[in-house]
Amino acid sequence: MTYAIYTRSQPADAGCKADRKQYRRCLDFAARYRLGKSLPHYSDTLALSANGETNGLQNLFEDIRFGQIDGVIIEDTTFFGENSIRLMQIIDFFATHQTRIQVVRETVPCPKK
Repeated sequence: MTYAIYTRSQPADAGCKADRKQYRRCLDFAARYRLGKSLPHYSDTLALSANGETNGLQNLFEDIRFGQIDGVIIEDTTFFGENSIRLMQIIDFFATHQTRIQVVRETVPCPKK
């Protein structure tokens, strides 16, 4: 099974520090669960198209469609979409293509009693 890492940070992060930190944490997660050592990296900060739009997620989707990627490691599910509708569309895409999602940290707070 081939896993990939997806990272995303703000365009203002010119040095891509957040990207590198996310990538490092995802690699550590992959090593801990023996998911691979050298994993492809898709990013919507580092990979910019000629017209200035980000294309990391689109490239990841394309490689999943062609069967090159079987699973994705991401630090936080909020990086997949700004709203719940977009997140559900992405999860549906992964389900359709039988792609696993490994989340490094869960950010949904527990309800207060």
